[in-house]
Amino acid sequence: MANVTATADVGRATAADIQTASVFDVGINDPLPLGQALMLGFQNIFGMIGMFVFPGITGQVLHLSVEQTAHLYGMTFLVSGFVTACQALLILKLPIVHGPYVGSFTALLALGQIPDAGLGLAFGSAFVVDTDQVTITRTEEKLGLNSSATNDIAVDSLVDPDRLLGELHHGFRIAMSTLDGGRIGIAAQAVGIAQAAYDVALRYAQERHAFGHPIADFQAIQHKLANMSMEIDAARLLVYRAAWLKDNGREHTEAGAKAKLFASEMARRQTAEAIQVLGGYGYTKEFPVERYYRDAKVTEIYEGTSEIQRLVIARSILHGAERRARTQA
Repeated sequence: MANVTATADVGRATAADIQTASVFDVGINDPLPLGQALMLGFQNIFGMIGMFVFPGITGQVLHLSVEQTAHLYGMTFLVSGFVTACQALLILKLPIVHGPYVGSFTALLALGQIPDAGLGLAFGSAFVVDTDQVTITRTEEKLGLNSSATNDIAVDSLVDPDRLLGELHHGFRIAMSTLDGGRIGIAAQAVGIAQAAYDVALRYAQERHAFGHPIADFQAIQHKLANMSMEIDAARLLVYRAAWLKDNGREHTEAGAKAKLFASEMARRQTAEAIQVLGGYGYTKEFPVERYYRDAKVTEIYEGTSEIQRLVIARSILHGAERRARTQA
């Protein structure tokens, strides 16, 4: 953990993605809370403690009650609207985490109609907004991830052109590119949660005795431990492959989606199995596996639900097949 590095470049991750994945993976285990691991991961990715907010799109796209517009007034932009954490989760992007604790900058994606450009809702612009320009209106109570604050925010501020991230009307492209890398981090987070649950279950199975034997001697428990170990290893390799591809500047959209899909669903399954190994104790707060179970669920939701990951993978497979067919023709 001490070797994590970050840069001051806004909007560009120059630190190794495998290193970031390792932070999420290894950092889930106690005594480092999941929220702190998330903060370290964001710092490694963005070079600062900040957040990237993806509000919903108005109109006929998602039918969410989010108003977020960016109008061009000469040389100044007006960024105005509000975003709720639940809506951010529903539209398959990062929740608005750590709102009260971020540093100097918050990356805010304004997705909305820009009348002067006439380019429609699919074209937005990304802006860097100071935290004193953002108002936190509510802190959510969640099933899990309780060491990470999740907030609703409101923003109504004029920002200078130098706060534009990338080019005008390219915000949606920036948003999609962040998801490709962000999914790798969420996959690593899922692996870390599952690993922590497995470690508790393995230790408990070796120490808990029934009928004169450690319960680890019983075949039913052995099968659970074997499946947990196998699936965690498989998920970790998918994560590291996706991170390696991204580190080396290669296409990683499909690999990241596969890593996130498998790792998140694996984490939910295997944290439940850890509770089964502990029996009644697993359902109590005396042991941490119930918390791991609650924390694991969100990895199937943010940065793209499991359903979206399957769409991303399928489209990548089909488009690849079409490209190969055209090449052969």
